[in-house]
Order: sequence, then structure tokens, then C-alpha cells
Amino acid sequence: MNGLGGGLLLILKQKRFQKYGNLVIAFLSALFLNGLFFLFNYDLNIIFSLVIFLFFFLYFFLDLKRGIILFFIASYFLPVFMRIVYSMEKMLPERNFLAALPDVLLFLLIFAFIIKLLYKNEKIIKTSLDKYILAFIVINIIQIFNPAKSILVGIYGARSVLLPIGMYFLASHYFKSKNDIKKFLYVVIICSIIDISYGLYQYFIGFPFFDKIYLNDFPSIQTQMIWPSWRGYEGFHKLFSVSGGSYNLFYPLAFFAIILINLNSRYFGPKMKVLKYAFIFLLIILLSLGVERAPIGMIAIGIVFSCLEFKSAKKFSKRAILSFLVIVMIFMAFNFLKEPLLKTGRFEFHRLAELSNPLEVGTVKVRQTTQWPKVVSTIKHNPFGTGLGTGTRTTQTEREHALIELPHNWYLKILMETGFTGFFIFILLTVKIIKEFILYLRKTENPIYKGLIKGLLSGTVAILAIGFFNIPLGYHLGIFFWFLVGLVPLLPKLEKE
Repeated sequence: MNGLGGGLLLILKQKRFQKYGNLVIAFLSALFLNGLFFLFNYDLNIIFSLVIFLFFFLYFFLDLKRGIILFFIASYFLPVFMRIVYSMEKMLPERNFLAALPDVLLFLLIFAFIIKLLYKNEKIIKTSLDKYILAFIVINIIQIFNPAKSILVGIYGARSVLLPIGMYFLASHYFKSKNDIKKFLYVVIICSIIDISYGLYQYFIGFPFFDKIYLNDFPSIQTQMIWPSWRGYEGFHKLFSVSGGSYNLFYPLAFFAIILINLNSRYFGPKMKVLKYAFIFLLIILLSLGVERAPIGMIAIGIVFSCLEFKSAKKFSKRAILSFLVIVMIFMAFNFLKEPLLKTGRFEFHRLAELSNPLEVGTVKVRQTTQWPKVVSTIKHNPFGTGLGTGTRTTQTEREHALIELPHNWYLKILMETGFTGFFIFILLTVKIIKEFILYLRKTENPIYKGLIKGLLSGTVAILAIGFFNIPLGYHLGIFFWFLVGLVPLLPKLEKE
């Protein structure tokens, strides 16, 4: 790879090429695009997918590390680009290439990483955490081939489970210094601020023309995004993220907020400090307008857990009392605000008021009485699992009518799809991840990384808590979560920088 990349750079530095190179590249690019347009009957979805794919391939071929950052940026903006292209064509191919492109690019990165390991004859398993991760990956791969459903359903299900976990291993290639962490945080915060701004635009002005067209032509998505009036309460619109639906907007933002609250940004420079406070300020505005309960709950849980201290049993006990007081104050605030929220007459504030007693929330009751009993019954009849993808709504499960039930519970989904063996491995993995976080916090005195891992630990606990009522890592959040989990085993080496 390096030899080919060096050769290309040598050609680019030649004086003759510098003089006429731009014209040659422009001419060849125009010729290439014209050929693609003709070959694929001027289908913009397919053509743009191929162009982006080739550009990305050439980009990461020269530098896998830069390719990882480019993928994160692409994961934000490719979905909104797909909706814009659709508004121009008003049609999608049977297989939506632009929608699938983020998954394809991630698969390409993981494949290139594996090839690199094999080429350099490096070990795949380097830490004890790697073993747990690989065990969970293996049980999920086995469930792709579960005979209870087609392999294609399993492959589609793997896109939202296995591909994000691959980011755990890519972290070892990317994080080599504090500057790499800094670059990653810059990308995440800037892209998130753009996402928040897009949400605020929708709130104050309305859906852009391309989202209106997309919602109008896909009723199933419209029912998820536009909630009608209910029992005298005024309905509301959810907010699109640039990276997909409303879950892709709020879950990552809540997770990043918990990390940034704990992060001591002064060690990352003044720009990071400004971006951090800009992010938090804009997020508070967005959450107060486009109310979403799960992210608000995540942030509240993250703040409570951030109060804990793990250096000694004595410090832990003191902070545990403080955390308990914070919980009491949060519930008092919700009970105090309950009546004013109900009097607004708006459905989203009615849903927020229900958090004064989370166990009495309407949607939770519906799941307890209708969805979860069906899932439990399915688990009893399929103790070895129903197969990957059977608890996830994808285009393939809808084509084959293979969707058994949407559990709206992360643990029940894993138990249903991978059986008791997969669930047991998942619990072991979760305990191991939390243990690694706590052990690092007990050992380190490094102020740069301590806040980052404290935030990551608190964010993980928040994700696990919300997992009882939804599937937070089934959306855009998964790629960021597993990437940062992959950072933890590398920190002792980074501290020596």
C-alpha cells in the first residue's frame, strides 16, 4: 500500500504533471462521469454511490487512518445526501445503494484492516477484552446462518450489530497519540453541531423540501416522524438528523454530552473548550424544544453516575450519597414540573411529564402488556435463538415477512436473536467493559484521559439503562460507542506519550 501511495505522490510532484495535471484530471473525471451516467441510465442514486465508493477506496487506500475519519464524516452526511438525491429523481432502485453506502464503507475499512493484520502477521487478540468481543462476534455470526430464517435476513441484521463492533478493532489503528483523540473529538463535535443546527432549522422553519418529499412518499417513515394529536393533546413532529431518523440525532448527542461534561477540555486546547460549551448550549436548546425522553433520561443517568468516585470504598460511599441526592432532586423536579407540562396541551410535553414515574409511562405499559410477552414466548420456544435480524426491521425482513417482533428492549432482542448462549456472552462482555473502565479510573492520575473515561463509563451505564426500553446501539450511536471502547486498552500506552 505504502509503495503504491508513494509512487502516486512521486508522479503528482513532477513539474509536468503539476502544469497540466489539473486539466488532465478534470477531463478524465468528466469523461468517467459521463460514461457512468450513460452506463447506468442516468440513475443518480447508483452513479453517486459508485463515485463516492471509488473516491473513498482511493482515499483510504493511501491512508487507512484518514479513511476512518472520512467514514465518520460520511456516516453523518450520506443519509441526508440520499434524501436530496431522491427528491431530484423521485425514485429509488430496488436496493438503495446510497442508503447502504455507510455500511459498505465500514465493511471496506474492516476488511482492509484485517488484510493489513494478516500481511504484517500481527495478532488479532492482544488484550483480554478482545477475547470477549470476538466471542460475541462469533455467536452473532453463527446466528446469521440460523435455519429459522434466510441467510440474507441474517446479513441485513448483522449490519446494525456486527459492523459497528468492528470499530473496536479499528481504534487500535487510529489512536496513536493525544492528537488523534483530539481530531476525533473535533470531528464528532463539529458534525454534531451541524446536526443540532439542522434540527433547529426544522423546528423553527419546518422540514426542508427534500425531507417533505421523502416523508410524503414513504408512509411508514412518516408515521415514525409525525405524531398526530392524542386525547386532546396537540401532535408534534420529530426531528430528522442528517444521518437518518430522530434516534440517530438524539442518542449520539446524549452520549457525547455525557462524555463532554466529564472531559477536562483545557488539556485539549482553547478551541476544544469553545466547541464543548457551544455543543452543550445548543443541545440544551434543542432538547428543550424538540423534546425526546430517552436522551433526557440518558443525560440524567450519566450526570448521576458521573458523581461517583472509584479510587476507594470510602470515596465511593460519599459520592454514592451525593448521587442519591441528585436522583431525588431530579425526581422532585419532574414532579414539580408535571402539572405545568401537562397544561401546555402538547403531546411531547405530556410524554415528558410521564417521566415523573418512569414505570407508569404509557409506551412502557404497552410494551409490557403486548410486545414483551410475545418476545418471551418466542424465547421459550427458541432457546438457541431465532437468528440475527428477526428482531430488527430491515428492508429484507419486510420483503420476507421475517420480522418476529420489535422488542423495544435491547436485552430481550439479544436473547431472542442469539439465544441464552449469546445473551450470556453479552452479559460477560458488558461486565468486562465496565470493569476495564473502573480499573483504569482507579489506576490513573492522568487528567487528560481520566475525564474522558469517566464520561465513557457514565455514558455506557446510561446506554445500558435505556436498553431496557429501547435499542440505543442499533442506530448511529453504535459506531462511536465501540470505537471509544476500543480506545481503553490503548490508554496505558498513550499515557507514556
